[in-house]
Amino acid sequence: MPKVMLIVSAEMRNIALLQPQASSDDTTINYFFQAECEQCDWVSLEEVCVSLRVKEKPTIGSRRRNHNNASLRVGYIT
Repeated sequence: MPKVMLIVSAEMRNIALLQPQASSDDTTINYFFQAECEQCDWVSLEEVCVSLRVKEKPTIGSRRRNHNNASLRVGYIT
């Protein structure tokens, strides 16, 4: 299974403090990301919503019985 790294960046203007109002493990907060594949340079056209309260089964077979908060599959064109 490939390892995934999450890099978060923001463009801010006139903001003194940037932090969630609740704790970082609050299940009511939704996070929106635009995904980019470093191998094929594919970029998602729409933002992906990740919520800690929503769990889904992995899209790819896994030996573990874990559940993910979000999963994406990138198709390679050769």
